[in-house]
Amino acid sequence: MLIAIIILSIMVVVMGYLVYAQNRKYNTLLKYTEMYVQFIGAIAIRTNATYDRMQEIDRLGAFKADDEVGMIFNELNENVTDLNEFITRYVNAGTEETNEKK
Repeated sequence: MLIAIIILSIMVVVMGYLVYAQNRKYNTLLKYTEMYVQFIGAIAIRTNATYDRMQEIDRLGAFKADDEVGMIFNELNENVTDLNEFITRYVNAGTEETNEKK
C-alpha cells in the first residue's frame, strides 16, 4: 500500500512538471505567433499603401511607354499587384473568418 502511494505521488509530480513545461512552451509559441501576425499585418498595410501609391503615380499612364523606365515601372507594378492580390486573398481572409465568428 505504501509503495502504491509513493509511486502515485511520483507520477503526480512528474505529470505536474510535464503540464508546467508544456504550458511554458505554449505561452512562448503564442507570443511568437502574435508577433508574426503583427508583422504580417504591417507588411500588408505597407504593400497596400505601395500599391495605391503606384496606381496614383501612373494615373495618366505616363509610365506605359516603351522606354527602360516604363519597362521597369511595369515590372514593379506587376510585382506589387501580384503581392497585393496575394495579401488580399490570404491575409484578409483570416480577418474575415474572425469577423464572421464574432
